Amino acid sequence: MQYNKFSTDKFFHGNEQVAVFLTEDSPQYYPQPYSTLNQRDFWKITSILSGQGVLVINGHRYPVFPGFVCLIHPQDLTTWELTEPLTLYNVLFQRSSVEKEIQQWVEKNDFFAIFQAEKQSELSVRHELLHLLDANRNITSLIKKMHQEYNRDDLHSEDLLRIYLLELLLELSRSSLKGFSRNRKMIVLHFIRKKLLSPGAAMPDIPALCAESGFSRGYLLSAYKNTFHETMGQTLLKNRISYAVELLKNSSYPVSQISMMCGYPDISNFYRVFRRETGHSPGFYRRKIQ
Repeated sequence: MQYNKFSTDKFFHGNEQVAVFLTEDSPQYYPQPYSTLNQRDFWKITSILSGQGVLVINGHRYPVFPGFVCLIHPQDLTTWELTEPLTLYNVLFQRSSVEKEIQQWVEKNDFFAIFQAEKQSELSVRHELLHLLDANRNITSLIKKMHQEYNRDDLHSEDLLRIYLLELLLELSRSSLKGFSRNRKMIVLHFIRKKLLSPGAAMPDIPALCAESGFSRGYLLSAYKNTFHETMGQTLLKNRISYAVELLKNSSYPVSQISMMCGYPDISNFYRVFRRETGHSPGFYRRKIQ
């Protein structure tokens, strides 16, 4: 898999901290299956005006359509799956442009905690909500005004763009709160499952998720089992063994390293669990498939 890293100097001129582009993405630019993922060192708000497709973010596929809007974190890995052209706005900005206000807002609304430098966004259920926003009339109007102002290049355009950006972020936080209230259960459950199915997974921080979502531990454990027909521990175990089998088949890593990569720092525990689940030791399994 190849990775493109977009830097600020490619999209921002001089001392700009906010840039707004009206653009079109075409299927010809994104051959399938995709082999390149894009990342950036700035934030991006994408708003779809016309067309349909799929936006892939960190391996998750989000159907897009007119009215879809999302906030993309600099750490996100993204690409498109397109069968028709898309017309869209891209609002690009650097965190420093809203730093002062974010520090004040984060205490009132944890949507803005995602902007904190020390925040590990990939561990936050709120990060998922950045990709599940719906545009409303205010959001669409704000982005359109930002694009017009960006192209005016007036003496005060930079100041106005910053003001519009702050207003836009507040509107997005409202959309996030509504989406979280409406889809809270499934968002949290799919976030947990995503973590459990990642390579070398560990059990998510359930107390932190309970505090963030408002669900009790018992409710989350029960809801997960009822939704996916297995416990979190069973999902984690199956994923770890599946990952171990893949590494034994397709890599030359020593068993001790595979044990660590699969979340078992104690190799004797790894041997015991692997034998119980597959009927063979890791070493025997590797020799058997060769």
